[in-house]
Amino acid sequence: MHSIRSFALVLLVGALTFPALAQPSDDAVAQAREHFERGVELFNEGRNDAALAEFDRAYQIAPAPPVLYNIARVHEALGDAVKAADAYAKYLEDAGDSLSRRRRHEVTAALERQRARIAFVTVTSNVEGATVSVDGVDVATTPLDEPLRLSAGQHTVGVRAAGYDSARRAVQVAGGDRVTLELEIDAILSAQGTIRVESNVPDVAITLDGQPLGTTPLDATVPVPAGTHTVTARRPGYQPREETFDLAGGAERVIRFDMQTDEGAPADVFGQLRLRLPRGASVVRIDGETAMLRSGGITLPAGSHRLELEVVEREPYAAEVEIPANEALDLAPPLLWTPDARAQRVTAADRTRDWGMVLTIGGGALLVGGVAVLGWNEGRISKTDSRLIEVNRELERLGCDTGAAEMCDMLIEEGQALSADQDQEQRTRWIATALLGTGALLATIGIVLWVLTPSESEIDEDAHATGPQLRLRAGFGGFSLDGRF
Repeated sequence: MHSIRSFALVLLVGALTFPALAQPSDDAVAQAREHFERGVELFNEGRNDAALAEFDRAYQIAPAPPVLYNIARVHEALGDAVKAADAYAKYLEDAGDSLSRRRRHEVTAALERQRARIAFVTVTSNVEGATVSVDGVDVATTPLDEPLRLSAGQHTVGVRAAGYDSARRAVQVAGGDRVTLELEIDAILSAQGTIRVESNVPDVAITLDGQPLGTTPLDATVPVPAGTHTVTARRPGYQPREETFDLAGGAERVIRFDMQTDEGAPADVFGQLRLRLPRGASVVRIDGETAMLRSGGITLPAGSHRLELEVVEREPYAAEVEIPANEALDLAPPLLWTPDARAQRVTAADRTRDWGMVLTIGGGALLVGGVAVLGWNEGRISKTDSRLIEVNRELERLGCDTGAAEMCDMLIEEGQALSADQDQEQRTRWIATALLGTGALLATIGIVLWVLTPSESEIDEDAHATGPQLRLRAGFGGFSLDGRF
């Protein structure tokens, strides 16, 4: 996890410095920057192939050293040491003196690490002008001017030429190896046909008459002499498959292997896929087959698999996943809302924020009004109480309780009026207090709405969030708590 975060940080730094280094027109720079930023997002989501396509397009539109550096990092993440080394070297060359000494040292160290993972394979053939392919991709013609550079690992090297049978050889190389492959091809003495091999499962090793063709998916057709042939398909954790067929000259045959899990295979060739999906209806397909979600995860043969997801209100998701042997892969796919679902949520959030503004302003106004009324009324209460005390004292001084002098009548009437004023002022106090409480409540609700209403970025995160969430929603029917636990 730490290495992924480091990649993301470097990519974002590159994105910030990109515009200053690009020299094309402003429109080209803006277009390149869009591809670049999209590449950063895809890389951070673990979609390396898509990220590489975006970075390549950005570099085609507006070449800039930071793009080269990120291209190198993606190739490194994909395990392609050859292309990673080439991109690092080009980056050092193009950046030139603009790199600090420390930065140049770091990139040079990364370049040397990738070069240490490259093997050199010399391919010879008895036919000049023959096409040399590596893992199904044409890379050179014989005789080679220089050895092929291959990333450490397993590769299938082939040679073919018009009028000759093709030859293939599986080779496993380590970093620094220097290997020579002699591939002889025989002239075709009989008509040829072609075959195409397909499978529902990736990384299935395919052989033709005992010779390796490569691993699925095999994108190209294979020329095969007319006659009887046998194709086999093997991958640990699956039942081996074999098909024998007759091929006529000029004919094309498609051979498909629908691999079935081998229940009797050793347990250590299997792993678990544990998906963390948001609540709601969902359909999970593994290698084209619908899979049932279980609490313990989905048991799959270790290795590469094609994962497809359909989750309610989300865009369809597809990715290659690598299942570790005897371990579990926990995956929370970076799902995206459909345009309609996202628009609904953004509109609802905007409406909630509008309600929050109205309530905050309205509550604040009530608070201010309540404070003003309460302050004014408390002044009246103080004056009324003081005057009533004076009236009572005057009544006692005059001894009005024993007589009914005219002065006493006036004081008694004033005292009754003051008592009535006290009752009115008390009611005003309760009203002002109610205004204060209501204003505080409405302002608090308005502030809470502002705090809890998700931003657009949070709405996007909610598309694949699986943890507890609590939102306060506002609508024409009032307020409600919307939660997921």
